[in-house]
Amino acid sequence: MRYERKVAFLLPSMTMGGVSKMLLDILRDLKDSTCKVEILLLNREGEMLDQLPEWVTVKKVAGIKDLEGLRKNISNLLNRLGLKHLFHILKGIYHRHGHLLVSKRYTFVNDSYDVVVAFQDGMATWYAARNIAGTCKLAVIHTDFEKAQYDASIEMKIYGGFDGIYCTSQSARESFLRCLPEFAEHTQVLLPHIDRADICRKAAIFNGVELSTTGVNIVTVARLSHEKGIDKALSVLGKLLVAGYDVHWYFIGDGVDRDRLEALAIKLGCKDNAVFTGKLDNPYRTMAVADIYVQPSKYESYCIALAEARALGCAIVTTDFPSAHEQLDHGGGIISGTTEQSLFDSIKILIDDPEERKKIALQNRELFCEDIYINNRLVQDIKDLFKGEKL
Repeated sequence: MRYERKVAFLLPSMTMGGVSKMLLDILRDLKDSTCKVEILLLNREGEMLDQLPEWVTVKKVAGIKDLEGLRKNISNLLNRLGLKHLFHILKGIYHRHGHLLVSKRYTFVNDSYDVVVAFQDGMATWYAARNIAGTCKLAVIHTDFEKAQYDASIEMKIYGGFDGIYCTSQSARESFLRCLPEFAEHTQVLLPHIDRADICRKAAIFNGVELSTTGVNIVTVARLSHEKGIDKALSVLGKLLVAGYDVHWYFIGDGVDRDRLEALAIKLGCKDNAVFTGKLDNPYRTMAVADIYVQPSKYESYCIALAEARALGCAIVTTDFPSAHEQLDHGGGIISGTTEQSLFDSIKILIDDPEERKKIALQNRELFCEDIYINNRLVQDIKDLFKGEKL
């Protein structure tokens, strides 16, 4: 096939999570277009790397692995040691000053592209802005810009080189524009693609996970890393067991904190009731048959797992992060506070009241609107650019 256009997506890795999942959905929508797609990875690694389609070209960005590897190793070590305060200090320093390392250390990618998409804020965006030639540049933001502590004066120069900016939730857009209001005209919301029919089809297929036949089964789908709040969930599980509840909690996913979290479950006396399944290609069966779905995250941009739980008609409890309100303010779940006690109280409500669980599950089956997830704005904009249209 002769390709008319060339598109590059730049991101840190294909680690299991919402960023990689959203990229795979976008690639599916681009498959039939007459463009050559290259995936540029800062680190050629991740649990979802083998899910990239054969028709895309995957390249490793030279010279970055040493820095990214060092950053990840330090972050993981601090988390394992429980030094959360120091972790957040260093994270803030990285977000404020990490851009300096790009211009000083890294060579330019020699290829030139019609469209360059920096598919994650931070290093991928810094690199795309300075080190890759492209006729048009787009940036995707997956985080709360304020909480990430980016330096607005520096980021203004970085994002000034992009033609379009996409935030993966309305709350993420608002956070970004509170820091950089100058970009309001060029910043829009990009929601993930949630295919309800496909999710429900997979939910009917047994995935090898047998749930407990007694008590209440809770499930959480998340990467096992600090921001997902699994440590808080384990503390809540311990309190539920002490209170006399027969509860089993299934954690679907993997990550750098798994060993630490399994050790924490032993310390809290709940190891027999905390089940770490590891990564599942099909988590939907477990989500669908569990009694309660819980999202204990400390922060999220747009939580895809929460949206998928809604699509399945789960009874939901989630911690209070901004984008949770975008999904549940009109019903379909309980938004607890951010504390361990508030999460315990909210889960206890649904354990004690099976009818309330049924009511919330019914709300999700009735309220979930697939239409808002169908049309991918980023894909459409890329295709429009190929036609010579402006964003």
